[in-house]
Amino acid sequence: MPNVLDTGRAIAFSTPSALITLTKVLGPWPVTRVGLNKLLYAVRRRDLRTEMAYHVEANPRGTGLHIHAWTHGDALDERLLSVAAKSIGWGHHVDVAPVVDARSCTYGMKDYLSEPHRFDLPTAAEGYLAQNGGRLVHATGRFWRTPEGVLLPSLRAAKARSREVAGLTGWDRLSA
Repeated sequence: MPNVLDTGRAIAFSTPSALITLTKVLGPWPVTRVGLNKLLYAVRRRDLRTEMAYHVEANPRGTGLHIHAWTHGDALDERLLSVAAKSIGWGHHVDVAPVVDARSCTYGMKDYLSEPHRFDLPTAAEGYLAQNGGRLVHATGRFWRTPEGVLLPSLRAAKARSREVAGLTGWDRLSA
């Protein structure tokens, strides 16, 4: 669980401005990845520059998948994303909301966080990781950064820097 909290802290540290939810996403992971690359291509063809960190999550009723993506850069319009999502066979309902609380940055990993309470499932964590190609989060190349906009080379660097700024070192971070 500390890795999930560190990942959420690193996302928040990178100061996303919007949380995007994409619906009726096709799986498994290789298909999802190709679809997201097509969606990003459609956005960039319109000269919009945005960076994102994202997670794939199962729908609560087990009816498929959706994506939560935290973005910074050019603002993305719901209509544009809806048309792009529909063109690749995903659902047309897209939600774009401002990030107003850093705590929301663990939202897409909630199944993973709630793991200890789900003894009846094989493991929520295994399902989450399978839907996400074995990773907690995926990010475009320039997503990880400091709040001042200085690029960081990786999630690992963003985690380390965000822990440092929060004053968390060693075992301290396990209780944060």
